[in-house]
Parts: sequence; C-alpha cells; structure tokens
Amino acid sequence: MGEVLDSLNQKVRARFRQGRLTDVTNNVITFAYPSALPADRAAEVKLELENALGQHLKSAVSVAVIVDASRSGGGARRPRSPQPKAPSDSEEDIGPVSELTDADDSSNSMVERLTQAFPGAKLVDPPPDLT
Repeated sequence: MGEVLDSLNQKVRARFRQGRLTDVTNNVITFAYPSALPADRAAEVKLELENALGQHLKSAVSVAVIVDASRSGGGARRPRSPQPKAPSDSEEDIGPVSELTDADDSSNSMVERLTQAFPGAKLVDPPPDLT
C-alpha cells in the first residue's frame, strides 16, 4: 500500500496519510478520520487512489472514507503525534525539494511585474495622510 501511495501526487499522499487504514473487506479499503474535514478532503481525491490500487492489484478496488470519532473517546489516551499540514488546493505539487533551484538575478521587483502586467498603468504617489 505504501509504495502505491508514494507514487501518487503530494495532495493524495498527504490526505490519505492523515487517515488510518481500518478495514479491507471484499475489495473495499476503509480509511478512518477523526473528524469530517480531513475525511471530506480525502474523499475528494479517493478516485486517484482507487485507480492506482486497482492497477497495482489488477483488480477493481473501492476506497471508503469514514469519520471515526470513537478514537477520541474512553480509556487512556495516548498523545497524538503532530500530523503534517495538508496542502491547500491552491498549492501545487512541486516535486522533491532537492530538485528545486533558486531564482536567477533576472527576477523583477513586484512593481516591475505589476507595470508589465498592466501596460499603460501609471505609478502615483499615495495621497498624504489626512488625519
């Protein structure tokens, strides 16, 4: 399971690593989450995991995402280790950090980029403080 998950994009990996594999019955793999928010986010991308597992196992597989609030109730509680922050939908998968390169010196300032984006725009000084 780990190698299949590792082959998927960062969003899918992060969302399913937050869950807990609880059951495998009749080609249905169930992941449990402590609350609705991470469960909903995992459900959004479960098709990608189902497709990858299906190809790996050469059989149709379904992924069920459930909320299991019972993890927080009753008995002695073990301290939970911090979970990695799940990337937001606006973040894109940039790949391994070791492969990133620094921007070169030709990068423009924010003002230069804005004036390039809006040709004909004029820069004006802000009005004086009226207080």
